[in-house]
Amino acid sequence: MGRLDDHSDLRRRASRPNPPFDFLNPGRFLNYPYTLRHNLVDRRVPRRWRTLNLENEYLKCTVLPDLGGHLYTCIDKINGASMFYANPSIKFARIAYRGMWAALGVEFNFPVSHNWMTVSPVDFATSREPDGSASVWIGNIDRPYGHAMARTTHAPPGTRLPRTKDHAL
Repeated sequence: MGRLDDHSDLRRRASRPNPPFDFLNPGRFLNYPYTLRHNLVDRRVPRRWRTLNLENEYLKCTVLPDLGGHLYTCIDKINGASMFYANPSIKFARIAYRGMWAALGVEFNFPVSHNWMTVSPVDFATSREPDGSASVWIGNIDRPYGHAMARTTHAPPGTRLPRTKDHAL
């Protein structure tokens, strides 16, 4: 029997509108039930992302719930300096568990670094604290292993650093 290399399988996979699961073809990580996100393009496309904003007299912080809940910026309002680099251009790379990852802000690494949801939407909520300030909650259920976790980010009055707290659910 001969072998025919017409690459029709590659064309068929490239034309699928939905990303594939890795259930039958596991690689480095068990990702099921998440789809793989390997289809990166080199086109620049302007996008708008939802933000959750925390502010007190010293800080102005932004969380991106559609990109894994990253703490994207935290600005010192007194001197205008950013506490860490806020990348103005979000560029994806194939290094995370499902493929897509971006270098931006402080990553919500649960239960592992560059996790399944690193640049995917996560659950989020806001709450009002007894002192009148606000908190941002982000959370995720790790589907392959069933762990549930949430993180609170808070900028209490009079503080110059954001406070975070992890919560096992």
